[in-house]
Amino acid sequence: MKKRVFLLLIFIFIVINFKLVYSFEINASFRTQNSLPVLNPIGNLTVFINKIFLHTITATDPDLPYDSLSFFHNSNLSEFLIISEPIQNPSIVEARIEFFSNNLSLIGIYYVNISVRDILGSIDYEVIRLNVTYNNSKPKIVAFRPNFTNFTMNEGELRKFNVSVVDLDLPFDSLRYYWFFDSFIIPGQIFDNFGFIADYNTAGNHNLTVYVYDQFNTSDFNTWNLTIIDVPVSTSTGGGGGGGGGGGGGGSCRSNWTCTDWSPCPVYKKEIRNCIDTNQCPRPRGKPEEQQNCLYIPPATCDDGVLNGNEILVDCGGSCSACASCSDNIQNQDEEGLDCGGPCPRPCGLIYNPAIYPVCGDNRCEGIDVVMCPNDCRSSLPLMIVIIVLLTLYLVYAYGKLTLIFSLVNRRRNELDILSSKRTPSLSAFNNLLLIKNVIGKENKELLFKKFLTIMRNFFSVFFLIKYEFTYEELKKEIKKYIMDEQLREKIHKLLDEISKIEYKKDEVSLSPFKDAVENSLYIVESLKILEEKKYREFKIKKAQEKFSIIRLPIIIIKKIVNIFILLESAFIESKHLRSQLRDFEKYIQDLNSNIRNRDFDNAKEKYNKIKLIYNELPMKYKNKYHNKLLLLYNTLNKV
Repeated sequence: MKKRVFLLLIFIFIVINFKLVYSFEINASFRTQNSLPVLNPIGNLTVFINKIFLHTITATDPDLPYDSLSFFHNSNLSEFLIISEPIQNPSIVEARIEFFSNNLSLIGIYYVNISVRDILGSIDYEVIRLNVTYNNSKPKIVAFRPNFTNFTMNEGELRKFNVSVVDLDLPFDSLRYYWFFDSFIIPGQIFDNFGFIADYNTAGNHNLTVYVYDQFNTSDFNTWNLTIIDVPVSTSTGGGGGGGGGGGGGGSCRSNWTCTDWSPCPVYKKEIRNCIDTNQCPRPRGKPEEQQNCLYIPPATCDDGVLNGNEILVDCGGSCSACASCSDNIQNQDEEGLDCGGPCPRPCGLIYNPAIYPVCGDNRCEGIDVVMCPNDCRSSLPLMIVIIVLLTLYLVYAYGKLTLIFSLVNRRRNELDILSSKRTPSLSAFNNLLLIKNVIGKENKELLFKKFLTIMRNFFSVFFLIKYEFTYEELKKEIKKYIMDEQLREKIHKLLDEISKIEYKKDEVSLSPFKDAVENSLYIVESLKILEEKKYREFKIKKAQEKFSIIRLPIIIIKKIVNIFILLESAFIESKHLRSQLRDFEKYIQDLNSNIRNRDFDNAKEKYNKIKLIYNELPMKYKNKYHNKLLLLYNTLNKV
C-alpha cells in the first residue's frame, strides 16, 4: 500500500512540474488486504436412495458485498450437486446440496471436500463424510381376500385369493409377488391375486402363502390355512328304468353336454374342465369327466437336455447361451484349433490365417476378406469406403501442398537470381562513384557529370528492374513500388531533383552541387546495396527451409497415414473387445439364471462377480441397458 501511495505522489509531482493539469473525477475503492472467506460448519451427511435430499450451506466474508464467493466440491458422484441460492442477506452467501438417486450400487461411504472460494482465489473448506444408504419403507399387506385365515374347501373347488399392499416408497419402489402351496412355489404367479383350484389328490390340511417383496428385499406375507375335503370321483350311471306308471317326467329329456377346454396341467398333475347341460334336463345323464390326470411339463430351461423354447440347438441359441460356432473365438465342437479344423471350413496353420487365407461365407470380415469376400464384410463396407475416401482426400491435399511448395521454391529461385544480379552493378556503381569523387576539380566537370549520369541511370535501371528509357518522374513512380525505408525513399527523390536541376541548367555544371550529388549518390547506393544483401540472406534462409520442407513432406505424410491406420486399428480392436465382453456378459447372465433355477447358488454368486467385473468396464450406454437386469439378479441372490 505504501508503494502505491509513493508512486501516486511521484505521478502528481510530474504532472505539476510539467504543467499537465487536467480536471476529472475518480470514484475508486481501495482494499489494503484480502480477507479470507469462512465456510460455516456442515458436518457429516446421510442421504437415502429414492429420497430427495436438500441441505443448505452458508459462507461469510468480511469483504462482502464487494467480493464474490463460489462453492465447489470434488465428489465423483454426478447425483451430488451444489446449487447457489439467490442473495438475500448481503453479508452471507447461501447454497444448497442436492442429492437424488435410485441406483443401489451407490450405497456406501464417501468423503467429499466442499470448499468456498473468493475472487482472489482464497479458500476455506471442510471434508465431510457422506453416507449413501436407504431408509426403506417395508411393504405391508393391509387387506386380504378371503379375509379369514382358516377355511374349508372341497376338492375341485375354485377359490380366488388376493392381497392389498401399502408401500410408502411408491412410485419410486417396485413390488413383486410369490405364491407358495405348502413349501412349493407356484410357477408363473407373480401378481397380487391368484385363482386356486384344489386338486382331487390334495385332501387334507395345507397352507397357501403369498410373499410381497420390494426392490430392497424387505417383505411381508400372509398365509391361509386350508382344509381340503375329499370328494369321491363320481361315475356315470345309466338312465334307470321308469318306476311304474306315470312318473318319470324326465324320460323324454336328453342331455346335451358342452365342456370348456382342459386347464393347463399344474404341478400337482390334475387338469380340470367345466361341463354344462345346455338342455338343462331335470335329471341329466352321461356327464363327461371334469378332471383327469395329466403330464406336467416344466418350463423350458437351458440345461434340460431337450430342444424346446426358442432354442436353436439343444440348450443353446435363442434366450440361452450362443451355440458353438466357427466364429466364437472358443475352441469347441471338436475344433483342432481356435475356430479352425474339425467341422470348421478353415484349416489350422499359419498359412491359413484369415489375413492370408480368407474363408468366404463365414460371415467374419477378417484380413483380405474386404477384397476377396465382400459379402462377409457388408457391415464393414461403408466404413471401408469412408476410410478410402478420406485417405484419397488426404493424398490430394498432400499433392496440392507439394505442388504449392515446388512453385514457391521456383519463385524463390527466380527472386534469388534477381537479387544476385543486383549485387555486381551495385558494387560497380559504388566504385565508379568513388573514382568520380576523387577526381572532381581535377578533370573536366562536364565530362565527369555525363559519366555520373550514365552510372546512376544504369544503376537505377538494373536495381529497380526498369527496361525502358525513363524520366526522373517515371523513376520516382517505380521507386514508390519498392519496399524500403521512407527516409531512404525521400533521399532518392531529393537526389533525383538535384540531378535534374544540374542536368537541365543552362549554365555550366557547378562544383558544389555536383559534389553534393556524388556524396548523396554514394550514400544511396551503399544503403540500397545493404538492403539487397539483407534480402539476399533472408531468401537464402527461406530457400533452405523450403528445401528441408520438401525433404520432410513425404516423411510427414507417411507418418500421418501410419497414425491414421493405427487409430483405425485401435478402434477396430476396441470394438472387437467390446463385442467379446457383451457376448461373455450375456453368457454369464444365462448361466447364472440357470444356476438359480437349479438352486446352485454358490456358482450363481461366482457368476455374478464375473458379471459385475465386466459390467464395470462397459461404456455408459451399455451400463444403462443392462442396469435393471443386473439389479434383478442382485435382488434375487440377496433373497436366497
